[in-house]
Amino acid sequence: MRRLPPLNAMRAFEVAARYENFARAATELHVTHGAVSRQIALLEDWLGIPLFRRGARQALLTPEGRELLKEASASFDRLELAVTLLRRPVQTSTLNVSATPTFSMHWLIPRLNRFTHRHPDIYIRLSSSLEPADFSRDSYDVAIRRAPPGPSQQSIPLFPAMSMPIGSPDLPGISTITPAGLVRHTLIHTATSPHSWPNLLHDMDLKGLQPANALYFDQLYFGVQACINKMGIAVAPAVILVDDLLAERLCLPFPHHRAENDAEYRAIVGAAYDPGSPISRFLEWLLEEGQASYEAVLELCG
Repeated sequence: MRRLPPLNAMRAFEVAARYENFARAATELHVTHGAVSRQIALLEDWLGIPLFRRGARQALLTPEGRELLKEASASFDRLELAVTLLRRPVQTSTLNVSATPTFSMHWLIPRLNRFTHRHPDIYIRLSSSLEPADFSRDSYDVAIRRAPPGPSQQSIPLFPAMSMPIGSPDLPGISTITPAGLVRHTLIHTATSPHSWPNLLHDMDLKGLQPANALYFDQLYFGVQACINKMGIAVAPAVILVDDLLAERLCLPFPHHRAENDAEYRAIVGAAYDPGSPISRFLEWLLEEGQASYEAVLELCG
């Protein structure tokens, strides 16, 4: 009989060790931070050695943990390849997806590998657009938008955007900032969300606030990148930036202040679809991933 550690504990370890972050592992595995911690503790008890040096924001691998990660990753890679070859489909389908640029860059693309591993018979062709979904004009199967659907279109709510202030954790003064302290910072505006700052400042009883400076971009992803580069503070949908938040490229200086009338992300389809169809499986996966991201941001907000 093979003397092997619990498989679930090994899987949790491999993901947590890759990121050296239990919160990011929890997001990928669709479980809670506590569940990951318990699995790691179980494995450490089984081995009789510590695998991580736990800190406030990061869990650093011990030398033994680093050695185990190398072997575990190689083993899981070989197992994944074997399963993929066994499941290799005879027929494939192409699913045409249109999504907004920032959603695609910061949320969808980093997760697409997980979809293709689960559904190797479905090929994704992704395009980006800010235009309202129009299935009579464009040849996509699913559109992901924050705008309401058009006539005769079906709309499936995915998750709330949770638009709130974001900035780099390395921006001077951001760790102790107060709402009134925004006057000393650069506020970043985007043409795609022109009312975000006015609405939020009104909600914070700061209507009419004159900041030290302002930057204006036509696209949200420009504003997000400017925040990462410590150029100022923007209002952006936190759920699609969850990876940047967990990796501490961004932070939430005011986690309990959110933009009013914040439109949720929706998947829009132009026609009925069958259960088990490529569209159905893609929507099911979107809902699953979206829920995990939403819960991760709620945990960050405290």
